Amino acid sequence: DNTVSVTTGTVTITTSGALSVTGSVNVDNTVSVTIGTVTITTSGALSVTGSVNVDNTVSVTIGTVTITTSGALSVTGSVTADNATTDVTALNLTTSDTTFSASDTWTVLPFNVWTVGAYNASTTNSAGLILQVSPDGTNYLNEEPEITLPAASLSAFVSTYHFKYARMYYRATTSGSTVTLNLYLQGHA
Repeated sequence: DNTVSVTTGTVTITTSGALSVTGSVNVDNTVSVTIGTVTITTSGALSVTGSVNVDNTVSVTIGTVTITTSGALSVTGSVTADNATTDVTALNLTTSDTTFSASDTWTVLPFNVWTVGAYNASTTNSAGLILQVSPDGTNYLNEEPEITLPAASLSAFVSTYHFKYARMYYRATTSGSTVTLNLYLQGHA
């Protein structure tokens, strides 16, 4: 009925028989669990039966989960997995050069869906933008031809390719005209 906090590097469960959790698990307050690696190995059946009720906040961070069983793996009830999300922001990328510059490179391979939002924070000057993707972080492919983003405008970029890396190529469209861009990478696994 109070706060529970568990931090551990590795949790290993090994059994030669059946491993089961039966009954109810009730959490009425805040629970925070951080685990580096969870490994469950059983040569029998692994099952969870009953209900899990959470009435407040639960935060669980696990690096790796491995379940190996030579028997059956069953979960009675339901399993809910929330998609991991990412939100990366690069603010105030400023240039007055008409030669392209590259933003930081983002690793996008873990995401099923991702979008780059680009906002031109300049009040009068346009920017040229190209979304680039790469399988190796060295060789980049232009996703689309250059688009011109007017001052005080927002545009969204979505890749049609599923490569490991992405970045935004940007420039001022008029020499000596300063543009300031805000880039937003948002994705979920």
